[in-house]
Amino acid sequence: MYERVGKWLNRVDALLVVICIALIVMMTIVMTMLVFTRNFLDFSFPWSEEITRFMMIWLAFLGAAILVHRDDHIALDFLPVTLRGGARFCLMLFLRILTLFAMGLLFWQAIQILEVRGRTVAPALGISLIWIYAAIPVSAALMIVFQAYRIWTDWRIFRYKEA
Repeated sequence: MYERVGKWLNRVDALLVVICIALIVMMTIVMTMLVFTRNFLDFSFPWSEEITRFMMIWLAFLGAAILVHRDDHIALDFLPVTLRGGARFCLMLFLRILTLFAMGLLFWQAIQILEVRGRTVAPALGISLIWIYAAIPVSAALMIVFQAYRIWTDWRIFRYKEA
């Protein structure tokens, strides 16, 4: 079961990477179009800056989820690299559980935000901001799943000395 979950999460990670690449490409196209029309045609589309901002929000939150899966966020690792065995495992477990708790809190608060701010409409695009604010609970849920899997992986490595 562990291997199946790992393969499934790797597929989710790969899908998130494709989505992030698509967002970067679309942002580049929209911003290039904006610069061209503004500088050479003396007009700009009113929605271009707004849609780019919304894509950037999704990109940042999905990218954060990818980094949690890959255990690649910026970290101060002076203490963990100096510890060995059970002490290192306990410290890493504590930090991962703390992160898991923070992501749970982020998810819960994001749902509250969706209920309150989701009724607001973006001025240029005319879409509900619920689609933008949804980036927060979606990525928080992904980070919770990825972090729980990371804890499971750490436990297996510590307990069974396998990877």
